[in-house]
Amino acid sequence: MTDLAVESESLTKRFGRQVAVDAVDLAVPRGAVYGFLGPNGSGKTTTIRMLLGLIRPTAGTHRLLGRPMPDRAAANAGTLRYLLAVPVGRTRLLAVKFAGIVYGAFLGPLVVALSGLGIGLLLFGGGDVTLLNGDQVSLFNGLLRLLGVCLYLGVCLSALGAVGLFLSTLRPGLVSASAYLVIFLSAAWARFSSRDVTS
Repeated sequence: MTDLAVESESLTKRFGRQVAVDAVDLAVPRGAVYGFLGPNGSGKTTTIRMLLGLIRPTAGTHRLLGRPMPDRAAANAGTLRYLLAVPVGRTRLLAVKFAGIVYGAFLGPLVVALSGLGIGLLLFGGGDVTLLNGDQVSLFNGLLRLLGVCLYLGVCLSALGAVGLFLSTLRPGLVSASAYLVIFLSAAWARFSSRDVTS
């Protein structure tokens, strides 16, 4: 049995005229932790897909756990490493990420609001609620306002998360810096040009 978990020689993948992976030589020992770092489009995912036998290399050879690939790729079908490497469309991946952002954006304020509500009811009991502007409303009306604030925060945090997700897909440089500047200036303008939402 070989001591190498992954080994490759001049592993190359071309898509038409574009070279996605250019003559990669790897020698990863068993039990080692090995990471692929690099900017978007540098060939990390393509290399892993070749190593797992999901796509055939244009040139070069490689072995996974001592087995020649991709000839033994069928043996990996149904295993965990195969399922983890099945390609997912970029749109679906972004949608899953955004769904997680929306879930957290609405759940976070709701948990904080319910915790504060529970503590407030324990300390002060039920009854009328005094707003920040001094008006008193019924407990039910106060709960409806609290729910409205939670929904408002959820929408705002989701929008902010969507902007962050969009910016994370940009390549570093002038474009992303400009996008950050536009978002910051827009947020500053919205904050200082609108009336106080607590009144």
